[in-house]
Amino acid sequence: AAFAALEWEHPELMARALAGDMRVRKGAAKLCANRVGRTSNVELATAALLTLMNDDESDVREVVAEVAAHLRDHPLRSFADLLGALIESPSYEHATPQLLITLQHAPDKVDELVLQASKRFITTFGAEARDIRTGAAGDARYISQLVVRGLAQSRDRKHRGQLLDVLDGMLALGVYGVDDEIAMSERQ
Repeated sequence: AAFAALEWEHPELMARALAGDMRVRKGAAKLCANRVGRTSNVELATAALLTLMNDDESDVREVVAEVAAHLRDHPLRSFADLLGALIESPSYEHATPQLLITLQHAPDKVDELVLQASKRFITTFGAEARDIRTGAAGDARYISQLVVRGLAQSRDRKHRGQLLDVLDGMLALGVYGVDDEIAMSERQ
């Protein structure tokens, strides 16, 4: 139904899929996450994902998070609203590592998304990011790299200030590897 809605212009079928049980919503989420970067109806796929990323079921939200990996190496500007909503949604916790890698591989300028994802990372994972036994500590490396890269690329004073605030917050929390990333950037 979700495929027919996207590719055969039957949006009413997407509405039925979104109203289905958890397995149906999970299937619709998987299809939309997989096809959003290559469907003929990006708007409908995006609208479905925006709905599903706030689903009551964690399993559905986890599948929605796969959209980040499926957008890797795509220009991301046209998906900025979708990714921004993902960052602010309950699906963010599931999307974090793949989203950060996708942002690193973006062929276009994504500094606003980097800043948004970095801030959300600190508020969501905070103290976990300093404990090397957690996945958040590994993800902190990506955040550090993205923020340092953003500082090198940005010419906007306000934006640079916000990125520096993120680094300050990470240093204050004692986030694993931030000081190494800063030291390495100073050598380059």
